[in-house]
Order: sequence, then C-alpha cells, then structure tokens
Amino acid sequence: MHYYSHLLINFLMLNKYRRKNFRIISEQVGHHPPVSAFHAEGLNVQSDSNHPDQTNDKHFVFRGSMYPKVKFWGKSVEFQPKGTLTVELPKWNEQYTWSNVNCVIHNVMVGTLWMEHVGTMEIINQTTKHKVEIYIA
Repeated sequence: MHYYSHLLINFLMLNKYRRKNFRIISEQVGHHPPVSAFHAEGLNVQSDSNHPDQTNDKHFVFRGSMYPKVKFWGKSVEFQPKGTLTVELPKWNEQYTWSNVNCVIHNVMVGTLWMEHVGTMEIINQTTKHKVEIYIA
C-alpha cells in the first residue's frame, strides 16, 4: 500500500508542475544513500493549440541524478554532489553532460555564514566529443 501511495503522489506532482511550455518530474529514488533523479522538458507549443501535449519540438531536455556526499570539517560543511547531469538541445542535435563542483559552507557554528563552490567541472559535448574544463577556486 505504501508503494502505491508514492505512485499517486508522483503522478499528482507531475501534473502539478506541468505548464504549457514546461514540465518536470523529480523523485528521491534511493534513501541510503539518498539519491534524487529528475527529468525536465522545455516545450515549443503550437500556437493554435492550448493542450500541453501537442508540441512541434522540445527546446531542451534536462535530466540527471545525484547524491550528496557530506563532510563536516568542524567550522565548515562540504557537499560533494555525485552524479551526472545532462542537457539535450534537439534543435542543434547536441547533448552536454557534466558533474557539479563541491559546495563548502563556512562558519556553520560561529560567525557569518558564507558559501563557495570549488573544484573542476568538465563539460562534454556528447555529440561532437568536444570538452571544456572549468576550474573554480
């Protein structure tokens, strides 16, 4: 019974976040470790139709899954988001993938909270195999 209630809630959420030109669904697909997954679409809606399923094409598809690995360092907390994100651009027949960089939140006990992103992000065009590496410090 518990499983079916999640299915009903997910179905309701999908309809709740469905708009004329955008829809998204997300789910926590694992609990130990916590893994989240999502799928979003930006739609090019026909001008003569008000129905969200009637589209000429998709502007983009954005999907991925991730699970955070958390480290407590005393005065700071570091989140390492594991997983791969993908965006597809059908109009240009391109698909890009990347993984997020780490996020560090400083002064969690005392002082002014501040956050920084650190690490190296590699973005890959899966269609052409071009790569770019971005270092964030």
